[in-house]
Amino acid sequence: MKKEGLSVDRKNFRKQLQKTGFPYYKTIRFVWSVLFTTLVLTFISYTLMEYYFPLNENSLSIGDYFYMVAFVGVLTGVGETLYESISSQFNVNKWLINPWTVFMIPSLLDSALKTPLLFENPKQYQNGLWLDLYAAPIGAFIYLIFRYLFNLIFSRFKKER
Repeated sequence: MKKEGLSVDRKNFRKQLQKTGFPYYKTIRFVWSVLFTTLVLTFISYTLMEYYFPLNENSLSIGDYFYMVAFVGVLTGVGETLYESISSQFNVNKWLINPWTVFMIPSLLDSALKTPLLFENPKQYQNGLWLDLYAAPIGAFIYLIFRYLFNLIFSRFKKER
């Protein structure tokens, strides 16, 4: 892009503009994803508890919700830190250093290792407790969906600026 004798590298200019325009992009994306992931997991938990135990009071206090936000935040924070460190250290294919592979493969392996427990002790996992075995991939999937939505919404915002 040349204007009045001034030569500017577009790619570098765009990166600098993004840094000044939205300096805490990753932090805001992380908080957004954690809050909405916790909200969806809470809704799923409430719905299933209402289905399996309709006579019980199935509500959460605000303290329980904040505990869940902290728990999800720590788990996904470790995942995001691993993702950022792997992607910055290694120069490999993009599909290998992808948040979907970094988050989903370990959670799916964890659930695959726990699935035989469901068949060995089926009485232990009645009344919806079988979902505990698959909480990690469900949570990872929801987290990645909200992470992608944030990127989709705000990357358009950054392009318009």
